[in-house]
Amino acid sequence: MQEQNVEERKAIDLMAEVAGKAVRLAGDPSRVLMKLQVFDWKSVEVLPQREVEEVLTGVLNQGPISLAFVPYVQQFPLHLLKEKWSTVSK
Repeated sequence: MQEQNVEERKAIDLMAEVAGKAVRLAGDPSRVLMKLQVFDWKSVEVLPQREVEEVLTGVLNQGPISLAFVPYVQQFPLHLLKEKWSTVSK
């Protein structure tokens, strides 16, 4: 959001749009890898779970896309998000 100087909702929608374009170009969502940042480097804080969930939902609405959460930080509850990507219809 900060890099593009956009509000949260627009950034979330942009991630879903990028994922959709990547799926169309690749022809298969399983050939797409989306990197989701879970850490704010400026504030040195883990992003709010709600924000990451919204991005994740938008991305996974494009299909069973591969995911990379960066950087790995123990404070971020990835285990609580597992249901988001394990219920994507194939």
